[in-house]
Amino acid sequence: MQNAAGARVYRVFIEALAQSGDLAAASGVEPQKHWSDGLARVIHADQAVPERVGGDRHDLFERILGEHTLDRRAHLVQQQTWIELAASVGCDVGCVWDARRAACNRPTLEVIKACPPGRRPHVQRQNRAPQRGRHSRHRIRRGVARVDRMPEAAPYGSWLSPVTAALIAAGEVPLSAPDVSDGDVYWLEGKPLEGGRVVLVKLAADGTRQELTPKPYYVRTRVHEYGGGAFVVHGSTVFFSNFADQRLYRQDPGEEPRPITRGPSVAAGLRYADARLTQDGRLLICIRERHETEGPEATNELVVMPADGSADARVIAGGHDFYASPRISPDGRRLAWLTWDHPRMPWDGSELWVADLADDGSLANETRVAGGSQESIFQPEWSPAGELHFV
Repeated sequence: MQNAAGARVYRVFIEALAQSGDLAAASGVEPQKHWSDGLARVIHADQAVPERVGGDRHDLFERILGEHTLDRRAHLVQQQTWIELAASVGCDVGCVWDARRAACNRPTLEVIKACPPGRRPHVQRQNRAPQRGRHSRHRIRRGVARVDRMPEAAPYGSWLSPVTAALIAAGEVPLSAPDVSDGDVYWLEGKPLEGGRVVLVKLAADGTRQELTPKPYYVRTRVHEYGGGAFVVHGSTVFFSNFADQRLYRQDPGEEPRPITRGPSVAAGLRYADARLTQDGRLLICIRERHETEGPEATNELVVMPADGSADARVIAGGHDFYASPRISPDGRRLAWLTWDHPRMPWDGSELWVADLADDGSLANETRVAGGSQESIFQPEWSPAGELHFV
């Protein structure tokens, strides 16, 4: 390889010097037995650095020439041009062949773009098959590296990188939706090493930490597509929406989760969010979003159902495009919720409603108490004294 590559590299530089008008330099250079010797001798006499040329030809080769750039026709038009090929040539002799082809056989140089001294050149068009011959593996004499194949280029923004999204996400554990029930703290915790699966975690009053939702359950709701309100705790029993099928599940202490809503005819066609239970734990009130077809529009409504899943959900409020934030008063006799309609977004204009709540979950005397088309209301909550607060 040394003799063959040396002859070709020699040709590249001799032709370049000849084209630039430095015929004297071209005619005064003879091929060397080692190709790095050839490169050293191509340098014009008034450019040579005796210490590096005479002392160690490999040191010279590792810094070969690079201050200006190779132009589109690979002409060395300046005697002071230094072409830094060390990073490419030094690690893979295949680059030498590409430089030779680019300079001698093609009108434009598409392989190597020179850069300032001390930097590695930027290799632009390397979408070639890796070298398969006996020289595709090259070990530098001074023991720098061993290269198996050429790097491959790709269009801007589409290159492969060893730094992946999964690698970055693996270092972060997202936490959200903290809640407190009977002295125990609950929250949602992401699992980046499990495809982003979200689990419900409990920290008991005695300091014991427990992940409640086992694989493959993924606590997340798609209501309004934004999600939110994916779980609720009543006593030590948790209710949550599962991302895969969007059904509502109940998980009692020490037991596996079980669905309390029926499976929809359309995949993930019935979605539930923002659940609240009555004080006795018999009834569950929540938002339901119905996707009866694959179309973009869905029906939002307030529904009530038995908390044990013994009957289907029943609609208690409907007619608006969107519903959110159902909240039961501390005495269990009133229910507050939010609505808004197209084309407004909730931060443009929404309404706060209050109604009487019967023992069977039915509503009566619905009254709008705040908000409108030009006023946005959110985060309604009842105080322990039964006063309704909102932002």
